[in-house]
Amino acid sequence: MTMRRLAFALLLLTGTSAAALAAPATAEQASKIKAGIETYLGSAPGVVTVAPNGEQYDVKIDFAPLAAKAASPGFVFQSSPWNYKVSDMGSGKWEVRQDEPISLTMKTDKQFDFTAKAARSRSTSIYDEAVGTFTQTTAVISDFTVDQTMVMPEGVPSL
Repeated sequence: MTMRRLAFALLLLTGTSAAALAAPATAEQASKIKAGIETYLGSAPGVVTVAPNGEQYDVKIDFAPLAAKAASPGFVFQSSPWNYKVSDMGSGKWEVRQDEPISLTMKTDKQFDFTAKAARSRSTSIYDEAVGTFTQTTAVISDFTVDQTMVMPEGVPSL
């Protein structure tokens, strides 16, 4: 969750202006939001997608293209895409909502294996441009599991 909050703090800080947007959401503002995120994640195709959808923006961050660029023998990184609904509340405040299952897997050549999953991750946050952070967040994560195995130098697994 902390990584998600940071990504959206950066997104909204760099991708928006202090002036309130008029409804409906616009392609121009979607491009600004996308460019703000790409300042930190790069502009690899398919990583950041932002689309106006009525009075909100559908934001998707997919780390798969970045993981593919960093691929090396024996290393695996997989993450479910992060999907958000971002709505302008006026006065420099934004509502950021997320409601989906999440998963993350990292593996190295038989030395480290980590998987985290949640059947449902639901959050609503208010981002305030004036203070550059989220001022309110509620979150519920259901059926969260973490499995980790590390192989110590002697070859003994540590669970």
